[in-house]
Amino acid sequence: MSETDKANPGAGAEGQALTGTLARRMLESATIWLTRNAAAIDAINVFPVPDGDTGSNMALTMQAAVERLSEGGNETAAEELRLAARGALLGARGNSGVILSQWLHGLAESLAESMTGPKRDDIGALNQALEHAAEAARGAVVDPREGTILSVASAMGNAVREKSIVALMEAGLERAQLAVERTPEQMPMLREAGVVDAGALGLAIVWEGMLFGVQGLDPPQAPVEAGAIDAGWLVQAGQASEAGFGFCTEFVVTGEGLEVEALRVAMSEVGSSVGVVGDPSMLHVHVHTGAPESAFARAAVFGAVSGQKADDMSAQHAGLLAETRHELPELAVVAVASGEGFMQLFHDLGVAAVVAGGPTMNPSAAAILQAARTTHAREVIVLANDTNIVPAAELAARLATEQAGSPRIRVVASTDQPGGVAALLVLEQGGEAARNARRMSGAAARLVSGFVTRAARAIRQPVALREGQSFAALDGTIVEGSNDDAGALIALVQAMLKRQTDGVLLTLYQGLDVDPDEAATTKREVEAVLGEEVEVELVIGGQPHYPWLASLE
Repeated sequence: MSETDKANPGAGAEGQALTGTLARRMLESATIWLTRNAAAIDAINVFPVPDGDTGSNMALTMQAAVERLSEGGNETAAEELRLAARGALLGARGNSGVILSQWLHGLAESLAESMTGPKRDDIGALNQALEHAAEAARGAVVDPREGTILSVASAMGNAVREKSIVALMEAGLERAQLAVERTPEQMPMLREAGVVDAGALGLAIVWEGMLFGVQGLDPPQAPVEAGAIDAGWLVQAGQASEAGFGFCTEFVVTGEGLEVEALRVAMSEVGSSVGVVGDPSMLHVHVHTGAPESAFARAAVFGAVSGQKADDMSAQHAGLLAETRHELPELAVVAVASGEGFMQLFHDLGVAAVVAGGPTMNPSAAAILQAARTTHAREVIVLANDTNIVPAAELAARLATEQAGSPRIRVVASTDQPGGVAALLVLEQGGEAARNARRMSGAAARLVSGFVTRAARAIRQPVALREGQSFAALDGTIVEGSNDDAGALIALVQAMLKRQTDGVLLTLYQGLDVDPDEAATTKREVEAVLGEEVEVELVIGGQPHYPWLASLE
């Protein structure tokens, strides 16, 4: 026990001092109990999207929180909670994780203000902290809804004076559980799906785990009985979302004088379920959007963007539905993609899960493995779609062999997104995984493809380029510079025809910043150069940084 804890015994004979040691035990116990219940909570995840990851996200957030706890044992309860809140902010996953991080922050902030002085009242301080935590959690959400994790936080904050910390926490747990049971009455979606709110249950589990820590008890080995989503409702939910559920997109923005409200407004313009929390030097952002790159680009105006991740919620929903129906696939395909058009195209061609990533944002092996697990398939083919991403995909394949419940992963080392498209066109649905991987690898390798982009700096070799000048590259090698993107594209196409003299179909993938009228004009210019021997197809790829990608077959 720290000297601070010794000098402030707290509630006296009938109570228990809220020390740093006790706070650590509470947080560690809560993390253990939440982790054991993560799958059960995932199975009832309905709001805001039925994507089956609320429990996992909250558990990962708590794990990030406890990793930041002190090792010396000299911190107060408020200091330990502040460390945990900081860790949770950095490692928050999903909407529920962001709210949980702010709930922890509210606890820490309130305790730091009230647990000082010779008349310290630990019970009163914790009581007050619960109210402040509920307010902090609600402040993390742009559109607060009742029947969610916020309702449970508020119920716990409406505390009644108790004589000990244990009694206070038991009373808080009772109110939390009642609030969880009431969530279907507050949100019709839950009632129709036949479940309680997953985030609400998750916070009640966190508080129960903290109570186990105060009582000195080990959390039970078996998770709670949480129920399951009605399969018919789950099917209808997927059908109602014709455009899919988009991507659960998250990242951290760092800088000086960051403006929370301004960033929230910017994110609200590109998606929904927006959460922006933190302080003027660091903000954690959460948004559901169909275009993760747009969110990253908008945020970059405010500060440095890092820790980007985007989870394919349509794939998560499909996996949750398959698990509910016990119809797990033998083989699935995961593709790394950049650009809203490419993401949709890959889904249309049969990809089960898309991992956001590309030349300027390489996803981690863990993100690729998580996407593969989301498919619930026994075997998964991963389309890397970038030379720099192949090593991460291969590492994900090795990690899968070491983790129980992971599929066998085979990597198709496609070097760009057009190569990934070519690979998917030879995929045999229901075919054997190894044979499919060989066929897809061959198709990607045979494709002649290139890109148009702009020079980040002036160079002399292999082609002299000015900073900002358009240029064409074939198989990663610069072939020619031009004064504009259209000229560079024509140069690229001519180089491709020399490489593949019998090409009959040229596909042009329009980039994120290319105006539609400009794209149509450029297509006509290319057709005029090619003549009638080669058909030209224009596809909206939406890829950032590359005005044009092209493939010839």
